[in-house]
Amino acid sequence: MAKRPSMAGMPIGKRTLPKSDAPAVAEDTPAESGSGSRDFKSVMARINRAGWAELRRLAIDLDRPLEDILIDALNRTLSENGRAPVIEKRSQVQRKG
Repeated sequence: MAKRPSMAGMPIGKRTLPKSDAPAVAEDTPAESGSGSRDFKSVMARINRAGWAELRRLAIDLDRPLEDILIDALNRTLSENGRAPVIEKRSQVQRKG
């Protein structure tokens, strides 16, 4: 009796696309706002739990969203390095539904 082929290399769930040599880049998606549409990108940082907890407590103490604190810090870093502080918070988008 012939041996059945292995299923180890078969994709599970979503259909996978072949890998290319080019890095994967997310397409720009315009965010809807009252003054027209703008392009926004997401930034993710992995930090230790103690650092996250301190940032969270700071946000609570200042009564500000953590995102606002991070945007201020990023703009300050740009300014300190001779760059224009151009980072803006995405305005709230009203969702239908």
